[in-house]
Amino acid sequence: MRQPAMPAEVGITSLLFAIGTVMPWIMPSVTGMYLYAGIAGFGYGVYSAIDQALNVDVLPNKEEAGKDRDRSFTPAFAISIIMAVCAAVFVLRIQKVK
Repeated sequence: MRQPAMPAEVGITSLLFAIGTVMPWIMPSVTGMYLYAGIAGFGYGVYSAIDQALNVDVLPNKEEAGKDRDRSFTPAFAISIIMAVCAAVFVLRIQKVK
């Protein structure tokens, strides 16, 4: 049985994200952007995983987790697909970069 997620872990990963976000500010260079992407990306990725685990830990009935969604998320997925396609169209319309 796994150990429940701790709020302190969420706080630590949030700090990692913040530290990564500071990198381009204190080091305005390509290296600063790489550090930002690496540190903030790692912090956010771990944060997301821990946050999801914490969400499951606070469910009233863990055996029924995910079974009560019904079709309520269908519009959210449809909208997400439409927005991703729109974003791709707008990016592809860029003629040149200064």
